[in-house]
Amino acid sequence: MWWSCWGRGGVPEGPEPRKPDRHWRGRPYPARESNIPVVFVLSSRKEPQNPVHQAVARKLLTAGQAAVFRHAPFTIILKGEEPEALRPLRLKIDPGSKVTGLALIEEHSHRVVFAAELRHRGQAVRDALVHRRALRRSRRSRKTRHRAPRFLNRRRRSGWLPPSLESRIANVMTWVRRLRRLTPFGRSRLNP
Repeated sequence: MWWSCWGRGGVPEGPEPRKPDRHWRGRPYPARESNIPVVFVLSSRKEPQNPVHQAVARKLLTAGQAAVFRHAPFTIILKGEEPEALRPLRLKIDPGSKVTGLALIEEHSHRVVFAAELRHRGQAVRDALVHRRALRRSRRSRKTRHRAPRFLNRRRRSGWLPPSLESRIANVMTWVRRLRRLTPFGRSRLNP
């Protein structure tokens, strides 16, 4: 009971205390609306349809009206045509150095349909390049066939990006293309 901290005595006067907005460590509690699991839907011609709740997808699967198309992200494909007005969606991207946030939002109601975080491999790419460089340098100092240092014969092409940043951009673009194939979103917005 909420009044148990006052001992066995009487119940304190006043209203019942309200649940705080934040955890005692300072992190906000997650919003209930964004935790709704959605299932992506494709028509029989593999055209993206409106995402549905997992209970609706389960009913379609058990009734035999749909089949599993992909497991991650979970996508079903309809066996028959169901004409349904498409709700326009917007993709929002929140870039970061280690994690990038992706959210699909309905245009009119501004309800979050899908949210995900992409963890980038930037540090792993950098570590792999450092390891490769160390192996190259060790080959030069061993009693084996000499590998001459090559450092003045390289030119960077125009538009060159560091490999860690290139990996991050490729990761985000892969998921944008994947979501474009699975959902009918028209616009995307990059949050600065």
